[in-house]
Amino acid sequence: MSAATTRREQQRIEQLLAQLDALPDPQARSCAQQLVQGVLDLHGIGLARLVDLLIDLAPAGPALLETLAEDEAVAALLLLHGLHPDPLPRRIERALDRLHAEMGVHGFTLELLAIDADADTVRLRLRGMPSHGMLAAAEVQHAVEDAVFALAPEVATVAIDGLAQLNMHELKFMPRRPASAGAASGR
Repeated sequence: MSAATTRREQQRIEQLLAQLDALPDPQARSCAQQLVQGVLDLHGIGLARLVDLLIDLAPAGPALLETLAEDEAVAALLLLHGLHPDPLPRRIERALDRLHAEMGVHGFTLELLAIDADADTVRLRLRGMPSHGMLAAAEVQHAVEDAVFALAPEVATVAIDGLAQLNMHELKFMPRRPASAGAASGR
């Protein structure tokens, strides 16, 4: 299963859960929510047992679990059930390591500054950002966010110190009115 397929399925599940929450019949909504939770719990129990069995295969088990956890689809399941072997800071460092090869060629470096207490926001420092305009800053921002969210989907926001804040108004084309047009209308 590709990373794109995994993301599509995650989005589909989120949409279905939103539809479930919007059901007008509270009894049907409650029954469906309990069904979903029961299936998740059953899968979590089975997945936890698989992880335990892998770890018991020492010495190869932990290395095999690490290899499996690098797959985006497997990592998503492990994260969902709190079974991922790598803590959040390590996954963020791995994302930054992956970016280093791409960004280092351009003279960029990224450093992890902080992860807030709720793992909601990750604060990074970018050094070496050339001033190639707004598009370059947007490309860097999207590349960093994509890398972090791929390995740490529980993070809501990536704040990047050292990256020019994007002013979306500057990115839009707004035709200018000739000065005489405003004067002619009495403004």
